[in-house]
Amino acid sequence: MVNSQWLQTFTTLVEQGHFTKTAHKLNMTQPGVSQHLQKLEESIGYKLLNKVGKGLELTREGQILYDYALEKIELEAGMFDRLDSEDEYSGSIKIACSGSLAMLIYPLFLERQIKYPNLKISVEAVPNYLVKSKVMNNEVDIGISTSAFNSHLLEERKIGAEELCIVYPKGLRLTHSSLYDSLAKLGFIDHPDGKFYLERFLNENLDVTGNIKEIQSVTYINQINQILIPVSMGLGFTVMPRKYVESISLRSKVSIFTSKKPIYDPYFLIHKKNKVFGKRYNWFMDQIINIVSK
Repeated sequence: MVNSQWLQTFTTLVEQGHFTKTAHKLNMTQPGVSQHLQKLEESIGYKLLNKVGKGLELTREGQILYDYALEKIELEAGMFDRLDSEDEYSGSIKIACSGSLAMLIYPLFLERQIKYPNLKISVEAVPNYLVKSKVMNNEVDIGISTSAFNSHLLEERKIGAEELCIVYPKGLRLTHSSLYDSLAKLGFIDHPDGKFYLERFLNENLDVTGNIKEIQSVTYINQINQILIPVSMGLGFTVMPRKYVESISLRSKVSIFTSKKPIYDPYFLIHKKNKVFGKRYNWFMDQIINIVSK
């Protein structure tokens, strides 16, 4: 039987890719991490990791063991989900979504947790491209994505749509006839989903023709509640979900461009196939669907 503590150290080491980071994450010493790996290799009878430059690489046997460890984690999580399936007011809630959606749903979720303290809520704000990996790696149970991944391992259900809009400094005049030139001159305020949103807008909006590479980024910010600050200061424009822009205090200090052809991003609720959800998830799913379908 594989020692569960050594296995946890091994999987963390694979994911962190560094002994020091693994030791910090597990509150261990670096020699302790090395010792766990050595004992695990001795018990298995195979070398599990090779050092490649400053990084680590799984051996064939290491990959097999790592896959086994992930399956074990998933089985254990499923067991607890089934045990908790009848309890609507306690247990973990783990969701990944965009930062703009997180800003809308998180306050509602906190109200639920205040009412039912045995609920443990985790909302991770991540770029769209990371949602799938969060679900596949069992870091979250549910992901909200603006694109379908078409994976046979996932259930993907369209639950709504969100209008994307160009947000630009108040007082500036933009016209449909010269929109692209004006945007290129103004410069782009980039954020984790910024280029993804901008490319969608340029590719699908009939009013805009041009190359995304010609629009230079003025600055980059990964804090969702600060993205519109440089826009309000006149430093550039950005592209954001309209619902989020309309909901924040800086709305009065920026302008939204009215496009002849609005661009909508679909929302997909994704989770692993055959995932067993406890009753506690029903309320949270309903709230998400209610928000994105308005």
